[in-house]
Amino acid sequence: MYSLLFKHLKEISKYHPEIYNNLKVEIDIRFYWYWPQNKYWPENRNMYYKLLLSKVGPMIVNSFKAVLSGIYRLFMLRIPLFSKKWKNSTVDLKKEKVMIGDRLFFLDQNLEKIWFDVIDSPRWFWWISNIKMFIQTMKIKRRLFYWNFKEITSKDFIDMILGYKKKLKKFIQDNNIKALFVNNNVNFFESLSIDIFEELGKPSFEFVHGLPGAYSGVPSKRPNYKLVWWERMKENFIKIWWMDSNKILISWHPYYNTLSDKELRFGLDDVLVLCKAFGWWWSVMAFPDLSYSIVWDIWNSIWYLYSVENILKKHWVKSARLRPHPCESINRYKKFINTDFFILDEEPLSQSLTKASLVIWPSSTVLLEAIYYNVNYLLYEPQDKDKIDLMNRPLITPNDWSDPKVPVAKNEDELDEIIKFKKRADKTIFNDYIKTPFDISFLKWIIK
Repeated sequence: MYSLLFKHLKEISKYHPEIYNNLKVEIDIRFYWYWPQNKYWPENRNMYYKLLLSKVGPMIVNSFKAVLSGIYRLFMLRIPLFSKKWKNSTVDLKKEKVMIGDRLFFLDQNLEKIWFDVIDSPRWFWWISNIKMFIQTMKIKRRLFYWNFKEITSKDFIDMILGYKKKLKKFIQDNNIKALFVNNNVNFFESLSIDIFEELGKPSFEFVHGLPGAYSGVPSKRPNYKLVWWERMKENFIKIWWMDSNKILISWHPYYNTLSDKELRFGLDDVLVLCKAFGWWWSVMAFPDLSYSIVWDIWNSIWYLYSVENILKKHWVKSARLRPHPCESINRYKKFINTDFFILDEEPLSQSLTKASLVIWPSSTVLLEAIYYNVNYLLYEPQDKDKIDLMNRPLITPNDWSDPKVPVAKNEDELDEIIKFKKRADKTIFNDYIKTPFDISFLKWIIK
């Protein structure tokens, strides 16, 4: 049982065992992840360099903008001709600094609006003035991509992490960074950063991008606060993870506007099917006391598609678009599924949903996105027993058949019936989980 192994590692390590907490996801991956299904598995080395290049380009552009902004500020301050304009400018050199994690780019402008200067995450921050730090960051990142269990738990690698942590902590102190924003609390860089802010007595915030449970990891007091989309999500976190309600803040949603009042589309001419993605995280993170693990059958994700195809063909559907989870490799599916029936969908999700006539997918917040794009989302969650899915994972509301607003099929007969009678979701569930517009002005009174 892996949880016993992880406990053993911490118990026998007298050499900074807390670092194992930061590496937990990386250790989990070595034991639980079925690599060929994941597009980032070690043998696909090109993915690492694609990831690197995808970050270097934006960093150069952002650095160039920062240089121009600095020149502009100095110019405005020193030339008397522009002094009056400067006094009326919204630019404020005394803004408090905060650090945001990777994939939280939408927060930049919103934080700046409430008078915060934003610094990129520890993976990509200020790379010109901290080139040595950037190189060390990429060295660690590369090792996390390719190294095996023995290598990432070696004393040499732990030494490297401790040195990196010391430099990052000094950077945060020297620049008086007031708070941290991340999109999860378990990945290595995020976990390490949360620890540093905790040691410095500074607040950290997790912007939750999924349902309670799916991305929260082992429930804990880390980070200090969670930002959720609306009251219903807050209620779910309190109910499922027993969290302090004062630590769950409602930020509303950054992307959506007014919901259309039109009836949801329900047709069979352009059906979008999404894969029943594998989920190693549940086997290693779902239970707060870590007293046991669960076993799942990832091959049921293949059966899931056979089952959907079988029912759609009964309704004379000749083909459907197939969309894997972003972290999955489609190559695994191609080896087993009917590629004459399933056509790979690679469009941006918003475009894909805009033209879809029906969406069939298991548990996901894409339910809400589909409703936003005015297409019916049919939940197909075959069950082995109550509220346990095909992968032996607990289901989270509203995907556990507890909400009457969502039509959920527990088996092929129910899926057939929902399609036959065109049962639609109640659009008001969107407003149960999402409120607009995005508003984080309350942070001004929390971050000091």
